[in-house]
Amino acid sequence: MSSPAHAPLLPHRPASRPAAAVAAALAAGLVVAVLGGLAVGGALAAGGPAGAPARARAASAAEAGPAVPPGWAARRREAGLRTGRPASPATAAVAGLLDPVWPGCGPTRLTRWVATLLHGLTRPQLDFVLRSGILDFPADDAALTARAANPAAPTGPGAPGLVRAARAAGSFWGTGPDDVRLVAAHGDVLRDPVRLTRLLAVVYRLPPAQAQRYASEVVAAVAGIPALRHGDNPVLTLGAAPLPARPSAAGPLATVVVGDGALAYLAATGVADVAPAVLVADAVARRVADDLPAPAAAASAGVQAERRQALLGLALGTHFATSRRGLALDAWRVLQTTGALGELGDCPADTGLRGTPDQRLRAATWGADLAARRPASASAPRLAARFDAALPAVLSPPVAPAAGLAPTG
Repeated sequence: MSSPAHAPLLPHRPASRPAAAVAAALAAGLVVAVLGGLAVGGALAAGGPAGAPARARAASAAEAGPAVPPGWAARRREAGLRTGRPASPATAAVAGLLDPVWPGCGPTRLTRWVATLLHGLTRPQLDFVLRSGILDFPADDAALTARAANPAAPTGPGAPGLVRAARAAGSFWGTGPDDVRLVAAHGDVLRDPVRLTRLLAVVYRLPPAQAQRYASEVVAAVAGIPALRHGDNPVLTLGAAPLPARPSAAGPLATVVVGDGALAYLAATGVADVAPAVLVADAVARRVADDLPAPAAAASAGVQAERRQALLGLALGTHFATSRRGLALDAWRVLQTTGALGELGDCPADTGLRGTPDQRLRAATWGADLAARRPASASAPRLAARFDAALPAVLSPPVAPAAGLAPTG
């Protein structure tokens, strides 16, 4: 508080006071000041303004959420192998928010969308989203219940398109309309400690007491971050992928997990009208491609088998989506949607296995072109043989413009 204008800044020393007395007074005042400062310092450390850093550290620890169980990174890897679901595309996007130079995936529509939906989260909160497992729990829960009598079904505006595409894909590639099964990944498991406890015990193999404790802590932490919307933030359900191959010949051709967030992302890219159908077409075709053996010619030509399988699945999916005997969708809209789906797969980036964006576009275009030129349905092995013949052109590097021919103006 400032002093009145008429008051002196320092006390006036009476002229009549002896110098020795003044020195003694100053010495006494210095001792009092030092002792008082120590006393005040102790009081501040106990909770005054100087204790603000300690309170800030405590608040930061609370924002960071619960401590993960021992060996959590290994448990997360093993859980993904058990359920067969890939890592959430949001994992690399969130890591990029924490570390802009993290080599996960470059700036795309997906990363910008994730950043918008998580705007306002502090670094400790983002770290909780990244390390706690909540980006994978909804997909793991869907995979766990996929073989139940009545797994969670897709809901929302895109559900009818998903169902129609699944039935058409079952008839096109499989034995009938019921040969493709859809399982929805909802975020409600992140507000249900009982379901989350079961997931942690069965899939992550946590001891029952530890699973129950961690589930309760995670549910409370999610509820404490308003932007996560009690698990309904689309970032938490961004995955969409087929589960591993059927356990037996009597099982369905494909079981596809569809996250609510994947549909929301595709709608945000402007392809909501065809996105559900193309998503199913792409996922089922990937399973069809995985069931086909890789030809020996692919290995002899130095083509990675996984990359060939990924590009073949993309070509088959586009072929089915645009074929008159399939979904008969507009080829241009399908290619737009496959581009948006490709961004989901590019986080984390692994173009060596999935192909470059240019290679994926060529593969998708090949499938749509074949559907236009040969509308009669062909078996998956015959389509794969034709694709392998075109594979060198699909994998060829883009042609750079000749020197001196660059457009001007």
